[in-house]
Parts: sequence; C-alpha cells; structure tokens
Amino acid sequence: MGVLEDNLVEIPLRFCDGSVHYYDSKTDAVYSRRFSSGEWYISSYADNIKFQYLHPEEYTQQIEEALKIVNQIELQRKNYYAQFMSKEALLDKHSRNRVLIPSRDLIKDIIDNKHYLVYTGK
Repeated sequence: MGVLEDNLVEIPLRFCDGSVHYYDSKTDAVYSRRFSSGEWYISSYADNIKFQYLHPEEYTQQIEEALKIVNQIELQRKNYYAQFMSKEALLDKHSRNRVLIPSRDLIKDIIDNKHYLVYTGK
C-alpha cells in the first residue's frame, strides 16, 4: 500500500478483529494493520475512526445524544404497549380452565388490544 510508517501515530482504538489503526497527519488518513497477518488496509470505518480520534469530545456527545434518542423511543414503545390488555389478562377474561371461549367480546378485545398485529411473547 506504500504506507510511510514514520508519519503514523497509533490510535488507541481496537475493534473485535484486533486490528491496529494509525493516523497519518500528512495525508489526513487512517490506515489499519491486520492483527493476524500484519497486512495494511483501509478500514471501511476509517472516517468514523478518524473522527473519534480527532474529536473525542464531540464523538462522545454524539453517542450520548443517540443513546438518549434510543431510550426515548424505547420508553414511548413501552408506554404505547402499556395501554393494551396483556395476553394473560385476555385469556383470563375469555376462558374457563384455560380453554378459550369464542365470542364477540373476545374478538373485540383482540382487535382493541392489537393482539393480531404484534406478538410480544407474553
């Protein structure tokens, strides 16, 4: 690949494959070396690695913001499903000795509680 090793600074970041990543300030590029074979390559995550190395505070802030958004979505999902009757409650209401009794009320509860759309495993 023609990498001049005297220009490189090791980036203290490892992925699961154990490759070592280096930043070259002259070319403003990230080069990686495979742990197992020692071959040089350009990672598909090179832009992300470079941003994480050059701007660690901003990278951390972006990760924290993304986690907040994910947590908000998860909370909205939980709140959405909390409004519906659980499958256990549906079975208790419309069965005798755990045998489901078909009725219009059962069908109405199934539709109202969206059990025909989502299987939650409960």
